[in-house]
Amino acid sequence: MPYTRRMPQQKSVDDRVAQGDPDYSVDRVPPEARMSRLSLHMAYWAVISALFSVVFSSALANAYGAVNTFVGTAAASVLLGIVASMVARFAMRTGMSVDVFSRTVFGKSGGLLATILVFGCLGLFAVIESAIIAEAIRGYFKKLLPWHAYLIVVICSVPIAFGRISAYLDKFNGLLLPVFIAGMAYIVLSAIWQNGYSNAWLSYGPDGGALDGRSINVFFLWALGGAQLLAAQDYARFGRPRDEAYHRHITFGVPLFFITYSVNGALGIFITATVASSLGALDSDAAAVAAIVALTGLAGVIFVIASQMRINTLNYQLATVNLQAFLKHIGIHITKVASALFVGGLVFLIMLGNVLDVLVETLGYLGIFVGAWCAIAIVHMTLVGERGVIAAYEGLESGSEGSFWHSSTLTWILSSGLGVAVMEFSEPAMALYATPTAIASAALLHTAQLKLTAKTRKESS
Repeated sequence: MPYTRRMPQQKSVDDRVAQGDPDYSVDRVPPEARMSRLSLHMAYWAVISALFSVVFSSALANAYGAVNTFVGTAAASVLLGIVASMVARFAMRTGMSVDVFSRTVFGKSGGLLATILVFGCLGLFAVIESAIIAEAIRGYFKKLLPWHAYLIVVICSVPIAFGRISAYLDKFNGLLLPVFIAGMAYIVLSAIWQNGYSNAWLSYGPDGGALDGRSINVFFLWALGGAQLLAAQDYARFGRPRDEAYHRHITFGVPLFFITYSVNGALGIFITATVASSLGALDSDAAAVAAIVALTGLAGVIFVIASQMRINTLNYQLATVNLQAFLKHIGIHITKVASALFVGGLVFLIMLGNVLDVLVETLGYLGIFVGAWCAIAIVHMTLVGERGVIAAYEGLESGSEGSFWHSSTLTWILSSGLGVAVMEFSEPAMALYATPTAIASAALLHTAQLKLTAKTRKESS
């Protein structure tokens, strides 16, 4: 049964705004704070304009071949969409964020780790997407110093995190959606107009882009997309239970991931390969962005800014909210504006380094922890169910149950540690199995743990 009643300790939306917590950062979202179907759809579908997938896919095709990238990305899109729909269903029925769910399942220590994990993942995605904007600006305004471009991007991005998630993001992203669609169409047509159409992009990459076993490499590398599962839960909790079917299948389901990763990724490969035929190979990690600017000039810069501002509504919002939640749990209360300013300052400092070379590797490690969390979450949601999780949460909040450390936290840490060990100490070919190793071990250990707990309770009663 979907959750319908309001928790006694929760305050109204207006009270939350007044107290600097408009997004229920540490509590369940009550019915009166839920968003309409279209509003939530438009707010979350900001992810389809992420140029990270355009850039990342062109890099994957350069390393593994175009066809391997198509196949591996499509398979990852389907899997991520199925899992995200399950997470979204649970979030809508319970109103629980990643933080609230994690405190319930993992104890208070797990809640702290989860909020830091979301803050870290979405914060790093904010850095990457912001760096893409800066790359486009500098590609056109060549005399602009790098830190000037970084500062401009951050100053423009931080204010989008000041308001509450349910207040304006649907309108902001809805306004920019036509810009993204028209811009991408213009870029593709410009590539064809200036270079002609050729099927050569289908053979882009090593060995003529032929299909072989390296498609599995691409599939596993899209574990980076696991961070979107955390984002899905934090957004889906604002969905109304009566809109559950639509949001599961459309807003947070396979169509979203297929468009974001597969369609946008294919466009990135096409643009990069087509421009390479006339300009030569573009070797930078942001080759697709360089290609866009080379094709369309100032119009391309405007397109990149508009599209990345859309996705950064999600990145900055969730990084800000989860940082605020983490600080609350350790007794530090700050406003959302202060939290957003801190996130912006941190993003700016990180951008001063060689972010596009370093951060994808960092996200690979974070992806291991995300994968293990998702495995435990899916097992828990399936075996315990909404009623059981809500009952545990109510006991935790009343002070009658719960502790700082929980055995589930140990499962999460151990399985993640095993994944990190595989990545660090195995051959490069085996390192790709780091995240699957963490996922499998986390699922098996948590299943065994739940069954043992149930057996122990049955015997004691």
